[in-house]
Formats: sequence, structure tokens, C-alpha cells
Amino acid sequence: MNRPTRRFQALFFSTVVWLAPAVAGAASSDWDVVPSDDTSSRRNVLAGVDALSDSNAWAVGYHGKNGTDPLIEHWNGKRWRIKTSPAINGSAVELYGVSAASPQAIWAVGRISGSQTHPLIERWDGNAWSVEPIAVDGYLTAVSAVSPTDVWAVGQRTGSRTLAMHFDGKDWSVVPSPSPGTGVYAFNLLAGVSAASDSDVWAVGEYFDTTTGQGSLIEYWNGSTWTIQTHPEAAAFVDVSAGSASNVWAVADSTITEHWNGSSWEKVTAPGIPNQETRFLAVSTVSDSDAWAVGYHETDGGRKDRQLIEHWNGHAWRIKSTPTIGLAMLSGVDADSGSDAWAVGWHGTRRVPGNTLTEHYTG
Repeated sequence: MNRPTRRFQALFFSTVVWLAPAVAGAASSDWDVVPSDDTSSRRNVLAGVDALSDSNAWAVGYHGKNGTDPLIEHWNGKRWRIKTSPAINGSAVELYGVSAASPQAIWAVGRISGSQTHPLIERWDGNAWSVEPIAVDGYLTAVSAVSPTDVWAVGQRTGSRTLAMHFDGKDWSVVPSPSPGTGVYAFNLLAGVSAASDSDVWAVGEYFDTTTGQGSLIEYWNGSTWTIQTHPEAAAFVDVSAGSASNVWAVADSTITEHWNGSSWEKVTAPGIPNQETRFLAVSTVSDSDAWAVGYHETDGGRKDRQLIEHWNGHAWRIKSTPTIGLAMLSGVDADSGSDAWAVGWHGTRRVPGNTLTEHYTG
């Protein structure tokens, strides 16, 4: 039973009915809307972002109406520009995550769907994007680069098993990872990954076991083996961010968050919007007293989505004000310092994407 989490339901299954106008005159907030490019398609979505500096950031996603193609944008310090992506055959070709080890070593991951679904890995070498050769079925949801010779990507293999792949500077290979869900309706997914070092890597997701039901996944790479970690909350985790060996945040497709302090995971309650479904989709950690989580909250009986941004100040999660731009969803965030963070997603109408959305925090 192949059941994506709400993060990937939101990214996979939107149906376009309207093209939103360009954002202009957004209300004052902690974050500012920065114009980003769109294709001529009626659906433009950014799913992930990673910044190397204040003048070098990358965002990835997809665009298209009947079928989709990859969308890659670059921030040069002044504006976002669409970059050429390799031509790829497939009815749906989408990118969900991006991670940069250096200006000449950047990876983006996603899926190629046709008669079968295959993982997609693209690499930027400083001049152009190219597709990396891999031989495995399934799809990839997230990527984390420690260095140009140490990169992790995670997702799901065909057969609803977890998928963990590693790049050693030469080749990508599948690394065995636990899949606790078993039985006729088994489902196992790793949705997020974050690497603090070559022997300190975290991946999160969820599983379904025919006998025991739904469960949550936190897995850890110690340099030689992936193992399942004990943690307090049974939730569908969607993203993880490792600021250090003793400062790791994981978020679920609700307002559930968990924090790793170097010895154990603990649940930390985050506020939601009163009387509304509130869901995180991504998290980024700067320090012990500085982390960001983004997502959306549902209004009008679940028929409309509004963006959500929350901040960890070292003591509690707090909801932050956001630009007033109508219906929107944020699906990626990256914070490099206390005064420089990016969030990306889409804005549109009636719960469907129209245009890309990029927002910037400058402290």
C-alpha cells in the first residue's frame, strides 16, 4: 500500500485550475516575499532550498499541467533566475530536495515517473546541471551533502521499502536501511535526511505494518550501519535538520516536533493555529537557540491553505508573522545564520499551486 505522507500528497497530487498573479504589495511581516521566476506553465512549485551564501542559493521543484518537468532556480544576490535542467523522458519528472557541498558540487533529487518510477539525481558542477546514472526503482525525497565526496539521499524503493543512497565522490550506491513495516499492506518511507558528519547522519519518515499499524521512523547512520532509534512520539515525520551532534530537530506533518540533545530524543510541543489543521513540512537548524519550521494551516474547513512559519528561540516554538499573499504553502526552508534564511513553496488559489513562492528573512 503506497501511501505518501501529507508532505508528498501536497507535492504530488495538486490539480491546477488557476494562475495566480505575481505577488506585489505583501503586508509587512518578519519575512519578505522576494519575486521568483515562473515558467509559462499553470503550475509552478518550489519544494526545497539550500543557500551557500547571501549571493548563492538554489531552489528546486517542478512545473507543468498535464505531466510535470523539473524546475531549478538560482539566487545571485539580486534575483531568482530559472536555470536550464536536462531534458528527461517521463510523464512526471519532479525535484523535491537540494543540498550544496560547495559552489561546484550541488545535488537535487526527486523522481521520474512513466511505466515505472525511478529516482532522479541531478548534479551542478559549477557550469551546468546533469543527470547522475543510478540503477534502482523508487523515488528520492531528500538529500544532504557533507562534502563533494560524501552525500546522502533517501526516499522509498519499489515494494514500499526505505531507500538510502550514498555518493562517495565517484558512484551512487544503495545502502541497506531498516524497513520495519511488513505484511500485505506494508509501507516504509524515509522523507528527510540531514548529515552532521560522515558518521553522524539522521533520516526520518514513517511506516505501516499490517499487524501493528502505523509507526514513525527515526534512523541513524553511525559510519557503518543504519539503525532505528527510540523516540517518544508516533508521528509521520517529514523532515530533519542536524545543527550539530547534540542539536537535531525532527518535524512531523502536524505541529509535533522532537529534539535530539546528544543522548535522547524528546518531544517539544509547538503551537498550532486555533481550530485549524496545522502542519509542518520542513525544518532548518542554526543553533541551540535558533531553528525554523515551515508548512501550512488549513482554513475554511480544509479547503484553503495558508503558509506557516515558526521559530525556536531556545525555549519555545513561536508562530511568526508572514506576508499576506492569500493561499500559500511553504515546503522548504534553509537558515544559514540568525539573520539569513530562505523559505520556498507556492501560492495560488483553492489549495492548488499557481506560482512559485520565495521568502527571505534577514533578521
